[in-house]
Amino acid sequence: MFHSQDPRTILKEQDWPISVEMQFLAGMEEGKERPTGNMCSPGTDIVYMGKLDPNHCVNSTSETYFGDQWVTAELIVYGDSLVKHIINGKTVLEYTKPQMGGGVVNGYDPTVFKPGTPLKEGFIALQSEGQPIDFRNIQIRNLKGCMDPKAANYRKFYVEPRPGQLPLQLTIFYREYHYILNYYPKVQRRPRWHHHWTNNIDKVRHDKSSALQFRPPSFSRISF
Repeated sequence: MFHSQDPRTILKEQDWPISVEMQFLAGMEEGKERPTGNMCSPGTDIVYMGKLDPNHCVNSTSETYFGDQWVTAELIVYGDSLVKHIINGKTVLEYTKPQMGGGVVNGYDPTVFKPGTPLKEGFIALQSEGQPIDFRNIQIRNLKGCMDPKAANYRKFYVEPRPGQLPLQLTIFYREYHYILNYYPKVQRRPRWHHHWTNNIDKVRHDKSSALQFRPPSFSRISF
């Protein structure tokens, strides 16, 4: 489940969290297809193939996986716009505009369930719905970050900037000069210091008389 309802708002009588599901299924009978990576929508709606889909579940185009084997499932979610389901490296389902709506969920708090509300964020939940399942190597990647290609904290997979995050520059110096940081107490001269700045370096100026001068809004670590 993703874009899932805050568990603190789920009532005791409620049967399912308001969420969007990426289902993990295995083959049951030889010769009978049972795709995995399907979408189900408890208390939600999606736009599939250009229109609001009335179905609770939409099958993917994945293969059927029989027996005990590891399957790699990837879910790419661009807020309340595009969602991609990927199984073993192959995109098997795409849809857009996840939002509250539809049916299936019962016993919910009516102040929480507001049909038509775009789902831009929420919780992630793993569940075993009556059948055993193993999970391993669970990874989450933030797609928001620095969009400046020249910055050290730039990544090609970023799709939009993270509010308040400035370009990060990693700078390493080995000098025997005096160092002055205008936002940190004056540091006395010591031989062969290794300075490692890791956040928001705005300007660097280096000469033998005044050594280094920085004007970042903040820093996260200095190691010697």
